[in-house]
Amino acid sequence: MNNKKTSSFQTAYTSCYALFHLATNQGVQYRILKEAQGVLGPSGSTSPITPEVLNNIPYTRAVLKEVFRLSPISVGVGRVTTEDMVLSGYHVPAQVRHLTQIYVPSSMKTSNGQGCS
Repeated sequence: MNNKKTSSFQTAYTSCYALFHLATNQGVQYRILKEAQGVLGPSGSTSPITPEVLNNIPYTRAVLKEVFRLSPISVGVGRVTTEDMVLSGYHVPAQVRHLTQIYVPSSMKTSNGQGCS
């Protein structure tokens, strides 16, 4: 798969989950709308979205970060050990491939017992 197809898939995947999470939470939709209207005006704007505009939408940015946490694009992060090491009491030899799961911690309950999803 070339990079253009891969990046299109990642964008589509993330966009679908962002729309899903927004569709299931009208309160968040309303707050994002009000934040956008505060930055762009009540009827929207045709001016470009600049770094200054992005700096003035902290709630929307936080929502997007939460979407990425709840619905990560990748199942994990792969690594190859470069030297022998001990992790939590387990010996891991050099040149071993391992995958750190992303879905597991992103769906765990928080310290106050609330679900993350």
